[in-house]
Amino acid sequence: MVHNPLVSIVVPAHNAEVTLARALDCLLDQEIMDWEAIVVDDASTDATAAIVAGYVERDARFRTLSSCAHSAAGARNSGISTARGRWLMFLDADDWVDASFLAKMLAALEAAPDAVAAYCGSRRVMPDG
Repeated sequence: MVHNPLVSIVVPAHNAEVTLARALDCLLDQEIMDWEAIVVDDASTDATAAIVAGYVERDARFRTLSSCAHSAAGARNSGISTARGRWLMFLDADDWVDASFLAKMLAALEAAPDAVAAYCGSRRVMPDG
């Protein structure tokens, strides 16, 4: 029997070798462990595919798809088509979330049973920190 995770996280990635590991590491740090991450490699020509393969090999919650959509939106749509979770989250390959992110978003959704989405603010962090 296939386990359907609580959250499916779709990560579009195009030539993301510089930032992708940090984005995927933040998922490993989540307080909520019931998730799957679908990393959609959108025609990358750098080491993106190798980085994703390493995560897939180490943790069964990671899956990968190949896409030639040549857009983040097209890659997201490819990921959505295979998502198995009750909830859907998008995480760009150059972003990361705090360890409590999923717990807070799921708590907000549970507090409002009629809700179909949850959202929050963000902070922009430049490469120099």
